[in-house]
Amino acid sequence: MNLADVVFGCWLRRVLFLTLCGALVIAGQNCYAQVANEGQENEEIDFVPLMMIDADINKLSQSTFIKDIAQSGFFPSFGDYSIDWERLRVVAAMPKHFDDILARLDRATLDGLFSEQPFWQVYLELSLRDTPDYQKFLSDIENAPSKEIDGIRYLVPNPDVSYSPLVVAEDKRLVFMSPNYRLLKKDLPEVPEGAERLYKQAPSSDLVVVFDVDALRSAIADTIEGAEGQLPTEDYAELKRLEKISGVVFHANAGRTFDVGLDIECDAERDAREVLATLKSAVERFGPELPFPDWLGGKAAREELLKSLTFRQAGRHVEIRGVFAQKTLAEIDVVMQESAKINNQRQVLIASHNFHDSYGEFPFQGVEGKHENLSWRVSMLPYLDQQALYEQFDLSKPWDSPENKALLDKIPEVFGKDGMTNICWVKSNVRNLEGIERGTSNTICFIMSDKYVPWTQNNDLTHIEAMAMFMNLKPGEALHVHMYDGRARRITRDMPIEEFEKMLSPDED
Repeated sequence: MNLADVVFGCWLRRVLFLTLCGALVIAGQNCYAQVANEGQENEEIDFVPLMMIDADINKLSQSTFIKDIAQSGFFPSFGDYSIDWERLRVVAAMPKHFDDILARLDRATLDGLFSEQPFWQVYLELSLRDTPDYQKFLSDIENAPSKEIDGIRYLVPNPDVSYSPLVVAEDKRLVFMSPNYRLLKKDLPEVPEGAERLYKQAPSSDLVVVFDVDALRSAIADTIEGAEGQLPTEDYAELKRLEKISGVVFHANAGRTFDVGLDIECDAERDAREVLATLKSAVERFGPELPFPDWLGGKAAREELLKSLTFRQAGRHVEIRGVFAQKTLAEIDVVMQESAKINNQRQVLIASHNFHDSYGEFPFQGVEGKHENLSWRVSMLPYLDQQALYEQFDLSKPWDSPENKALLDKIPEVFGKDGMTNICWVKSNVRNLEGIERGTSNTICFIMSDKYVPWTQNNDLTHIEAMAMFMNLKPGEALHVHMYDGRARRITRDMPIEEFEKMLSPDED
Protein backbone atom coordinates (compact mmCIF):
# COMPACT_ATOMS: atom_id res chain seq x y z
CA MET A 1 0.00 0.00 0.00
CA ASN A 2 1.55 3.33 -1.04
CA LEU A 3 1.19 6.74 0.58
CA ALA A 4 -1.55 7.85 -1.82
CA ASP A 5 -3.61 4.77 -0.90
CA VAL A 6 -3.23 5.48 2.81
CA VAL A 7 -4.02 9.19 2.61
CA PHE A 8 -6.75 9.13 -0.03
CA GLY A 9 -8.22 5.65 -0.25
CA CYS A 10 -9.04 4.58 3.27
CA TRP A 11 -8.50 7.61 5.48
CA LEU A 12 -9.15 11.05 4.00
CA ARG A 13 -12.80 10.38 3.12
CA ARG A 14 -13.71 9.62 6.72
CA VAL A 15 -11.62 12.46 8.13
CA LEU A 16 -13.46 14.85 5.82
CA PHE A 17 -16.77 13.38 6.93
CA LEU A 18 -15.90 13.96 10.57
CA THR A 19 -14.82 17.46 9.64
CA LEU A 20 -18.23 18.22 8.15
CA CYS A 21 -19.93 16.63 11.19
CA GLY A 22 -18.57 19.28 13.43
CA ALA A 23 -14.87 19.23 14.12
CA LEU A 24 -14.37 22.49 12.25
CA VAL A 25 -13.39 25.91 13.47
CA ILE A 26 -13.72 28.02 10.39
CA ALA A 27 -11.60 31.09 9.83
CA GLY A 28 -11.53 33.86 7.22
CA GLN A 29 -8.35 35.36 5.80
CA ASN A 30 -7.56 36.28 2.20
CA CYS A 31 -4.84 34.26 0.54
CA TYR A 32 -3.83 33.58 -3.03
CA ALA A 33 -3.25 30.18 -4.58
CA GLN A 34 -1.42 29.59 -7.82
CA VAL A 35 -3.19 26.73 -9.57
CA ALA A 36 -1.14 25.15 -12.32
CA ASN A 37 -3.33 23.83 -15.14
CA GLU A 38 -1.78 21.68 -17.82
CA GLY A 39 -1.84 23.46 -21.14
CA GLN A 40 -2.96 26.72 -19.54
CA GLU A 41 -1.32 29.74 -17.97
CA ASN A 42 -1.28 29.87 -14.17
CA GLU A 43 -4.56 31.18 -12.84
CA GLU A 44 -4.62 33.42 -9.77
CA ILE A 45 -7.59 32.56 -7.56
CA ASP A 46 -8.69 34.54 -4.52
CA PHE A 47 -9.40 32.07 -1.70
CA VAL A 48 -10.92 32.74 1.70
CA PRO A 49 -9.73 30.26 4.36
CA LEU A 50 -12.97 29.47 6.15
CA MET A 51 -12.30 26.24 7.98
CA MET A 52 -10.22 25.37 11.02
CA ILE A 53 -10.61 22.15 13.03
CA ASP A 54 -10.00 21.76 16.73
CA ALA A 55 -11.30 18.48 18.15
CA ASP A 56 -10.19 16.89 21.40
CA ILE A 57 -10.00 13.26 20.34
CA ASN A 58 -8.92 12.19 23.84
CA LYS A 59 -12.21 13.41 25.34
CA LEU A 60 -14.31 12.17 22.46
CA SER A 61 -12.80 8.70 22.65
CA GLN A 62 -14.06 8.33 26.24
CA SER A 63 -17.70 8.92 25.32
CA THR A 64 -20.21 6.13 24.91
CA PHE A 65 -21.28 7.62 21.59
CA ILE A 66 -17.80 7.60 20.02
CA LYS A 67 -16.87 4.20 21.49
CA ASP A 68 -19.92 2.65 19.89
CA ILE A 69 -19.07 4.20 16.53
CA ALA A 70 -15.44 3.12 16.86
CA GLN A 71 -16.52 -0.48 17.45
CA SER A 72 -18.43 -0.38 14.17
CA GLY A 73 -15.16 0.15 12.31
CA PHE A 74 -16.27 3.55 11.02
CA PHE A 75 -13.25 5.59 12.13
CA PRO A 76 -10.15 5.90 9.92
CA SER A 77 -7.80 2.96 10.09
CA PHE A 78 -4.82 4.15 8.00
CA GLY A 79 -5.07 1.01 5.92
CA ASP A 80 -2.91 -1.68 7.56
CA TYR A 81 -2.04 0.58 10.51
CA SER A 82 -3.84 1.06 13.82
CA ILE A 83 -2.91 4.62 14.75
CA ASP A 84 -4.29 6.49 17.75
CA TRP A 85 -5.14 10.16 17.40
CA GLU A 86 -5.09 12.74 20.17
CA ARG A 87 -6.19 15.91 18.43
CA LEU A 88 -7.55 16.97 15.06
CA ARG A 89 -7.21 20.53 13.71
CA VAL A 90 -7.95 21.95 10.27
CA VAL A 91 -8.03 25.21 8.37
CA ALA A 92 -9.67 25.19 4.94
CA ALA A 93 -10.49 27.83 2.34
CA MET A 94 -12.97 28.31 -0.47
CA PRO A 95 -12.92 30.67 -3.45
CA LYS A 96 -14.01 34.14 -2.33
CA HIS A 97 -16.01 34.93 -5.46
CA PHE A 98 -19.25 33.21 -6.38
CA ASP A 99 -18.23 32.72 -10.02
CA ASP A 100 -15.12 30.81 -8.93
CA ILE A 101 -17.23 28.57 -6.71
CA LEU A 102 -19.63 27.80 -9.56
CA ALA A 103 -16.73 27.09 -11.89
CA ARG A 104 -15.50 24.44 -9.48
CA LEU A 105 -18.74 22.81 -8.42
CA ASP A 106 -18.08 19.93 -10.79
CA ARG A 107 -14.91 19.31 -8.79
CA ALA A 108 -16.75 19.31 -5.45
CA THR A 109 -16.44 15.58 -4.85
CA LEU A 110 -14.16 13.81 -2.42
CA ASP A 111 -12.06 12.55 -5.33
CA GLY A 112 -11.79 16.06 -6.80
CA LEU A 113 -10.95 18.11 -3.74
CA PHE A 114 -7.28 18.19 -4.67
CA SER A 115 -7.53 18.23 -8.43
CA GLU A 116 -5.90 20.73 -10.74
CA GLN A 117 -8.69 23.22 -10.05
CA PRO A 118 -9.52 22.46 -6.41
CA PHE A 119 -12.79 23.44 -4.81
CA TRP A 120 -10.96 24.36 -1.61
CA GLN A 121 -7.60 24.64 0.08
CA VAL A 122 -6.90 22.69 3.27
CA TYR A 123 -4.38 22.47 6.11
CA LEU A 124 -5.12 19.41 8.27
CA GLU A 125 -3.14 18.34 11.33
CA LEU A 126 -3.46 15.14 13.33
CA SER A 127 -1.64 14.74 16.64
CA LEU A 128 -0.85 11.06 17.14
CA ARG A 129 0.30 8.79 19.93
CA ASP A 130 3.74 7.23 19.58
CA THR A 131 2.77 3.59 19.06
CA PRO A 132 4.53 0.71 17.24
CA ASP A 133 2.09 1.06 14.35
CA TYR A 134 2.90 4.77 14.08
CA GLN A 135 6.61 3.94 13.91
CA LYS A 136 5.89 1.30 11.26
CA PHE A 137 3.92 3.89 9.29
CA LEU A 138 6.90 6.28 9.41
CA SER A 139 9.23 3.51 8.29
CA ASP A 140 6.99 2.47 5.38
CA ILE A 141 6.73 6.00 3.98
CA GLU A 142 10.46 6.65 4.25
CA ASN A 143 10.93 6.10 0.50
CA ALA A 144 7.71 7.80 -0.59
CA PRO A 145 7.96 10.55 -3.27
CA SER A 146 8.96 13.82 -1.64
CA LYS A 147 10.50 17.23 -2.13
CA GLU A 148 12.39 19.55 0.20
CA ILE A 149 11.21 23.12 0.86
CA ASP A 150 13.08 25.36 3.30
CA GLY A 151 14.77 22.36 4.86
CA ILE A 152 11.53 20.44 5.48
CA ARG A 153 10.74 17.16 3.72
CA TYR A 154 7.25 17.26 2.18
CA LEU A 155 5.80 13.96 1.00
CA VAL A 156 3.87 14.05 -2.28
CA PRO A 157 1.09 11.38 -2.18
CA ASN A 158 0.26 11.67 -5.87
CA PRO A 159 3.18 13.09 -7.88
CA ASP A 160 1.30 12.46 -11.16
CA VAL A 161 -1.21 15.21 -10.32
CA SER A 162 0.03 18.75 -10.93
CA TYR A 163 -1.84 20.01 -7.87
CA SER A 164 -0.89 17.22 -5.48
CA PRO A 165 -1.24 18.00 -1.78
CA LEU A 166 1.72 17.79 0.56
CA VAL A 167 2.16 15.68 3.68
CA VAL A 168 4.61 16.05 6.56
CA ALA A 169 5.01 13.31 9.19
CA GLU A 170 7.12 14.37 12.17
CA ASP A 171 6.99 15.01 15.93
CA LYS A 172 3.98 12.66 16.32
CA ARG A 173 2.04 14.80 13.85
CA LEU A 174 0.67 14.07 10.43
CA VAL A 175 0.06 17.32 8.54
CA PHE A 176 -1.82 17.24 5.24
CA MET A 177 -1.93 20.50 3.25
CA SER A 178 -2.66 22.06 -0.10
CA PRO A 179 0.47 23.28 -1.93
CA ASN A 180 -0.12 26.94 -1.05
CA TYR A 181 0.38 26.16 2.66
CA ARG A 182 3.67 25.45 4.43
CA LEU A 183 4.26 23.51 7.64
CA LEU A 184 3.86 25.43 10.88
CA LYS A 185 5.63 23.98 13.90
CA LYS A 186 2.98 24.85 16.50
CA ASP A 187 0.07 26.87 15.19
CA LEU A 188 -2.36 26.59 12.33
CA PRO A 189 -2.38 29.25 9.59
CA GLU A 190 -3.31 32.66 10.99
CA VAL A 191 -6.85 32.88 12.31
CA PRO A 192 -8.48 36.26 11.62
CA GLU A 193 -9.77 38.34 14.49
CA GLY A 194 -13.46 37.73 13.73
CA ALA A 195 -13.13 33.94 13.64
CA GLU A 196 -10.97 33.88 16.76
CA ARG A 197 -13.58 35.94 18.63
CA LEU A 198 -16.35 33.53 17.62
CA TYR A 199 -14.22 30.58 18.71
CA LYS A 200 -13.54 32.09 22.14
CA GLN A 201 -17.25 32.81 22.62
CA ALA A 202 -18.19 29.19 21.92
CA PRO A 203 -19.03 27.00 24.92
CA SER A 204 -16.28 24.63 26.01
CA SER A 205 -16.94 21.57 23.86
CA ASP A 206 -15.37 18.43 22.46
CA LEU A 207 -16.12 19.62 18.91
CA VAL A 208 -16.37 23.20 17.75
CA VAL A 209 -17.14 24.60 14.32
CA VAL A 210 -16.94 28.30 13.55
CA PHE A 211 -18.26 29.70 10.28
CA ASP A 212 -17.02 33.26 9.81
CA VAL A 213 -19.80 34.17 7.40
CA ASP A 214 -18.36 37.65 6.80
CA ALA A 215 -15.57 36.01 4.81
CA LEU A 216 -18.03 34.88 2.14
CA ARG A 217 -20.53 37.73 2.24
CA SER A 218 -20.41 38.41 -1.47
CA ALA A 219 -20.73 34.75 -2.47
CA ILE A 220 -23.65 34.20 -0.08
CA ALA A 221 -25.41 37.33 -1.29
CA ASP A 222 -24.99 36.21 -4.91
CA THR A 223 -26.37 32.76 -4.03
CA ILE A 224 -29.46 34.22 -2.35
CA GLU A 225 -29.94 36.67 -5.19
CA GLY A 226 -29.90 33.78 -7.65
CA ALA A 227 -32.87 32.23 -5.83
CA GLU A 228 -35.10 35.22 -6.64
CA GLY A 229 -37.84 34.11 -8.96
CA GLN A 230 -37.09 30.47 -8.19
CA LEU A 231 -38.87 30.53 -4.81
CA PRO A 232 -42.29 31.77 -3.67
CA THR A 233 -42.13 35.42 -2.59
CA GLU A 234 -42.62 34.59 1.09
CA ASP A 235 -39.88 31.94 1.07
CA TYR A 236 -37.48 34.25 -0.73
CA ALA A 237 -38.12 37.00 1.84
CA GLU A 238 -37.24 34.59 4.66
CA LEU A 239 -34.12 33.48 2.82
CA LYS A 240 -33.03 37.11 2.44
CA ARG A 241 -33.02 37.45 6.23
CA LEU A 242 -30.09 35.03 6.36
CA GLU A 243 -27.93 37.75 4.80
CA LYS A 244 -27.95 39.36 8.24
CA ILE A 245 -25.92 36.48 9.73
CA SER A 246 -22.27 37.31 10.42
CA GLY A 247 -21.11 34.09 12.06
CA VAL A 248 -22.21 30.57 12.95
CA VAL A 249 -20.75 28.30 15.65
CA PHE A 250 -21.52 24.59 15.88
CA HIS A 251 -20.46 22.77 19.05
CA ALA A 252 -21.01 19.29 20.44
CA ASN A 253 -20.21 17.20 23.47
CA ALA A 254 -20.25 13.41 23.38
CA GLY A 255 -20.95 11.43 26.54
CA ARG A 256 -23.82 9.10 27.29
CA THR A 257 -25.80 11.48 25.10
CA PHE A 258 -24.63 13.55 22.15
CA ASP A 259 -25.43 17.21 22.83
CA VAL A 260 -25.32 19.61 19.90
CA GLY A 261 -25.66 23.37 19.68
CA LEU A 262 -25.79 26.05 17.02
CA ASP A 263 -25.01 29.65 17.95
CA ILE A 264 -25.73 32.24 15.26
CA GLU A 265 -24.38 35.78 15.43
CA CYS A 266 -26.32 38.45 13.53
CA ASP A 267 -25.46 42.02 12.55
CA ALA A 268 -27.97 43.52 15.02
CA GLU A 269 -30.49 42.47 17.69
CA ARG A 270 -33.40 43.12 15.34
CA ASP A 271 -31.79 40.87 12.74
CA ALA A 272 -31.48 38.13 15.37
CA ARG A 273 -35.23 38.25 16.01
CA GLU A 274 -35.94 37.87 12.30
CA VAL A 275 -33.42 35.04 11.86
CA LEU A 276 -34.89 33.23 14.89
CA ALA A 277 -38.37 33.44 13.39
CA THR A 278 -37.08 32.18 10.04
CA LEU A 279 -35.28 29.21 11.59
CA LYS A 280 -38.28 28.22 13.72
CA SER A 281 -40.50 28.36 10.66
CA ALA A 282 -38.02 26.28 8.64
CA VAL A 283 -37.83 23.59 11.33
CA GLU A 284 -41.62 23.39 11.59
CA ARG A 285 -42.09 23.23 7.82
CA PHE A 286 -39.18 21.09 6.70
CA GLY A 287 -37.97 19.31 9.86
CA PRO A 288 -40.38 16.35 9.62
CA GLU A 289 -39.17 15.70 6.06
CA LEU A 290 -35.48 16.24 6.79
CA PRO A 291 -33.54 13.28 5.36
CA PHE A 292 -31.82 11.33 8.12
CA PRO A 293 -29.59 8.48 6.87
CA ASP A 294 -29.87 5.06 8.48
CA TRP A 295 -26.39 5.32 9.98
CA LEU A 296 -27.63 8.39 11.90
CA GLY A 297 -30.66 6.60 13.29
CA GLY A 298 -33.17 7.29 10.52
CA LYS A 299 -36.67 8.56 11.19
CA ALA A 300 -36.65 7.77 14.93
CA ALA A 301 -33.47 9.77 15.52
CA ARG A 302 -34.83 12.70 13.50
CA GLU A 303 -38.05 12.81 15.51
CA GLU A 304 -36.20 12.59 18.81
CA LEU A 305 -33.78 15.35 17.85
CA LEU A 306 -36.56 17.65 16.64
CA LYS A 307 -38.46 17.18 19.92
CA SER A 308 -35.37 18.11 21.91
CA LEU A 309 -34.67 21.36 20.01
CA THR A 310 -34.85 24.60 21.97
CA PHE A 311 -34.54 28.14 20.54
CA ARG A 312 -33.37 31.25 22.38
CA GLN A 313 -32.37 34.80 21.48
CA ALA A 314 -29.68 36.59 23.49
CA GLY A 315 -29.00 40.07 22.09
CA ARG A 316 -27.81 39.66 18.52
CA HIS A 317 -27.26 35.92 19.01
CA VAL A 318 -29.61 32.99 18.32
CA GLU A 319 -28.97 29.78 20.28
CA ILE A 320 -30.31 26.38 19.24
CA ARG A 321 -29.77 23.24 21.34
CA GLY A 322 -30.57 19.58 20.72
CA VAL A 323 -29.80 16.11 22.10
CA PHE A 324 -29.38 12.62 20.75
CA ALA A 325 -30.50 10.51 23.73
CA GLN A 326 -29.03 7.13 24.66
CA LYS A 327 -31.86 5.21 22.99
CA THR A 328 -31.12 6.89 19.68
CA LEU A 329 -27.38 6.34 20.09
CA ALA A 330 -27.95 2.64 20.64
CA GLU A 331 -30.06 2.49 17.47
CA ILE A 332 -27.37 4.38 15.57
CA ASP A 333 -24.76 1.93 16.85
CA VAL A 334 -26.75 -1.06 15.57
CA VAL A 335 -27.27 0.56 12.18
CA MET A 336 -23.60 1.55 11.85
CA GLN A 337 -22.43 -1.95 12.72
CA GLU A 338 -24.79 -3.35 10.12
CA SER A 339 -23.52 -0.77 7.62
CA ALA A 340 -19.91 -1.80 8.25
CA LYS A 341 -20.79 -5.47 7.69
CA ILE A 342 -22.69 -4.64 4.50
CA ASN A 343 -19.70 -2.69 3.23
CA ASN A 344 -17.45 -5.68 3.95
CA GLN A 345 -19.83 -7.92 2.02
CA ARG A 346 -19.69 -5.48 -0.88
CA GLN A 347 -15.88 -5.51 -0.88
CA VAL A 348 -15.89 -9.31 -1.08
CA LEU A 349 -18.33 -9.22 -3.99
CA ILE A 350 -16.15 -6.68 -5.85
CA ALA A 351 -13.16 -8.96 -5.30
CA SER A 352 -15.12 -11.92 -6.70
CA HIS A 353 -15.80 -9.94 -9.88
CA ASN A 354 -12.11 -9.06 -10.15
CA PHE A 355 -11.35 -12.78 -9.83
CA HIS A 356 -13.91 -13.39 -12.60
CA ASP A 357 -12.17 -10.83 -14.81
CA SER A 358 -8.89 -12.71 -14.38
CA TYR A 359 -10.10 -16.30 -14.78
CA GLY A 360 -13.40 -16.03 -16.63
CA GLU A 361 -15.31 -17.57 -13.73
CA PHE A 362 -16.14 -17.04 -10.05
CA PRO A 363 -14.19 -18.94 -7.39
CA PHE A 364 -17.26 -20.32 -5.62
CA GLN A 365 -17.41 -23.71 -7.38
CA GLY A 366 -13.78 -24.48 -6.66
CA VAL A 367 -10.47 -23.69 -8.28
CA GLU A 368 -8.15 -26.15 -9.99
CA GLY A 369 -5.39 -27.24 -7.62
CA LYS A 370 -7.32 -26.23 -4.48
CA HIS A 371 -8.70 -28.80 -2.03
CA GLU A 372 -12.49 -29.04 -2.23
CA ASN A 373 -12.85 -28.43 1.52
CA LEU A 374 -10.84 -25.21 1.43
CA SER A 375 -13.12 -22.20 1.03
CA TRP A 376 -13.35 -19.94 -2.00
CA ARG A 377 -12.54 -17.12 0.44
CA VAL A 378 -8.92 -18.26 0.42
CA SER A 379 -8.83 -17.97 -3.39
CA MET A 380 -10.07 -14.40 -3.04
CA LEU A 381 -7.22 -13.24 -0.79
CA PRO A 382 -4.98 -11.82 -3.58
CA TYR A 383 -7.93 -9.68 -4.67
CA LEU A 384 -8.36 -8.29 -1.15
CA ASP A 385 -4.75 -7.08 -0.80
CA GLN A 386 -3.87 -10.27 1.12
CA GLN A 387 -1.32 -11.88 -1.21
CA ALA A 388 1.15 -12.59 1.62
CA LEU A 389 -1.52 -14.47 3.63
CA TYR A 390 -2.61 -16.38 0.51
CA GLU A 391 0.92 -17.67 -0.03
CA GLN A 392 0.97 -19.20 3.47
CA PHE A 393 -1.84 -21.65 2.63
CA ASP A 394 -1.27 -25.16 1.33
CA LEU A 395 -4.02 -25.19 -1.29
CA SER A 396 -3.77 -28.94 -1.77
CA LYS A 397 -4.89 -29.66 1.80
CA PRO A 398 -8.25 -29.19 3.59
CA TRP A 399 -9.05 -26.18 5.74
CA ASP A 400 -8.52 -28.08 9.02
CA SER A 401 -5.14 -29.56 8.15
CA PRO A 402 -2.48 -28.52 10.70
CA GLU A 403 -0.84 -26.15 8.19
CA ASN A 404 -4.06 -24.37 7.20
CA LYS A 405 -5.84 -24.46 10.55
CA ALA A 406 -2.96 -22.48 12.05
CA LEU A 407 -3.99 -19.58 9.77
CA LEU A 408 -7.60 -19.48 10.97
CA ASP A 409 -7.00 -16.58 13.36
CA LYS A 410 -5.41 -14.50 10.60
CA ILE A 411 -8.86 -13.81 9.17
CA PRO A 412 -8.98 -10.54 7.20
CA GLU A 413 -11.31 -8.00 8.80
CA VAL A 414 -13.45 -7.89 5.67
CA PHE A 415 -14.61 -11.49 6.37
CA GLY A 416 -15.19 -11.21 10.12
CA LYS A 417 -13.22 -11.79 13.32
CA ASP A 418 -12.00 -14.55 15.64
CA GLY A 419 -11.65 -16.88 12.68
CA MET A 420 -15.40 -16.88 11.93
CA THR A 421 -17.47 -15.34 9.13
CA ASN A 422 -21.14 -15.02 8.20
CA ILE A 423 -20.58 -13.90 4.60
CA CYS A 424 -21.97 -16.93 2.82
CA TRP A 425 -22.44 -17.70 -0.86
CA VAL A 426 -25.83 -19.06 -1.89
CA LYS A 427 -24.98 -22.39 -3.51
CA SER A 428 -25.95 -22.78 -7.15
CA ASN A 429 -24.55 -24.00 -10.46
CA VAL A 430 -23.20 -20.53 -11.34
CA ARG A 431 -19.66 -20.52 -12.67
CA ASN A 432 -19.62 -17.25 -14.60
CA LEU A 433 -21.79 -14.28 -15.46
CA GLU A 434 -23.17 -15.98 -18.55
CA GLY A 435 -24.72 -18.63 -16.33
CA ILE A 436 -26.94 -16.14 -14.49
CA GLU A 437 -30.03 -16.42 -16.69
CA ARG A 438 -32.32 -14.36 -14.46
CA GLY A 439 -29.92 -11.43 -14.54
CA THR A 440 -27.30 -10.26 -12.04
CA SER A 441 -29.70 -7.71 -10.51
CA ASN A 442 -32.29 -10.42 -9.78
CA THR A 443 -30.05 -13.11 -8.29
CA ILE A 444 -28.64 -13.24 -4.76
CA CYS A 445 -24.92 -13.94 -4.48
CA PHE A 446 -24.21 -13.44 -0.75
CA ILE A 447 -26.37 -13.51 2.35
CA MET A 448 -25.24 -12.22 5.73
CA SER A 449 -26.05 -15.49 7.44
CA ASP A 450 -27.32 -16.06 10.97
CA LYS A 451 -24.73 -18.80 11.32
CA TYR A 452 -20.99 -18.22 11.63
CA VAL A 453 -18.55 -20.68 10.09
CA PRO A 454 -14.75 -20.92 9.99
CA TRP A 455 -13.77 -18.55 7.21
CA THR A 456 -11.45 -21.06 5.52
CA GLN A 457 -14.05 -23.87 5.51
CA ASN A 458 -16.04 -24.59 2.37
CA ASN A 459 -19.40 -24.24 4.10
CA ASP A 460 -22.03 -22.11 2.36
CA LEU A 461 -25.81 -21.76 2.28
CA THR A 462 -28.09 -24.25 0.59
CA HIS A 463 -31.41 -23.05 -0.78
CA ILE A 464 -33.19 -24.80 2.09
CA GLU A 465 -31.06 -22.99 4.67
CA ALA A 466 -31.60 -19.64 2.95
CA MET A 467 -35.36 -20.21 2.82
CA ALA A 468 -35.38 -21.14 6.53
CA MET A 469 -33.61 -17.86 7.38
CA PHE A 470 -36.25 -15.95 5.40
CA MET A 471 -39.18 -17.81 6.96
CA ASN A 472 -37.83 -17.24 10.48
CA LEU A 473 -37.63 -13.46 10.14
CA LYS A 474 -39.60 -11.61 12.82
CA PRO A 475 -41.24 -8.17 12.41
CA GLY A 476 -38.51 -5.53 12.21
CA GLU A 477 -35.84 -8.07 11.24
CA ALA A 478 -34.22 -8.28 7.83
CA LEU A 479 -31.80 -10.27 5.71
CA HIS A 480 -28.88 -8.31 4.28
CA VAL A 481 -27.99 -9.67 0.85
CA HIS A 482 -25.89 -8.68 -2.12
CA MET A 483 -27.02 -9.34 -5.65
CA TYR A 484 -24.52 -10.44 -8.30
CA ASP A 485 -24.56 -6.92 -9.77
CA GLY A 486 -23.16 -5.52 -6.50
CA ARG A 487 -26.41 -4.02 -5.21
CA ALA A 488 -27.15 -4.39 -1.49
CA ARG A 489 -30.72 -5.23 -0.49
CA ARG A 490 -32.52 -5.42 2.83
CA ILE A 491 -35.17 -8.14 2.65
CA THR A 492 -38.02 -8.46 5.15
CA ARG A 493 -40.94 -10.88 5.48
CA ASP A 494 -43.06 -8.37 3.59
CA MET A 495 -41.58 -9.84 0.42
CA PRO A 496 -43.70 -12.64 -1.10
CA ILE A 497 -42.05 -15.98 -0.41
CA GLU A 498 -42.17 -16.93 -4.11
CA GLU A 499 -40.21 -13.79 -5.03
CA PHE A 500 -37.47 -14.52 -2.53
CA GLU A 501 -37.25 -18.14 -3.67
CA LYS A 502 -36.74 -17.03 -7.28
CA MET A 503 -33.91 -14.70 -6.23
CA LEU A 504 -31.97 -17.70 -4.88
CA SER A 505 -31.71 -19.36 -8.29
CA PRO A 506 -29.84 -18.06 -11.35
CA ASP A 507 -32.00 -20.19 -13.66
CA GLU A 508 -35.09 -18.93 -15.43
CA ASP A 509 -36.89 -22.17 -14.51
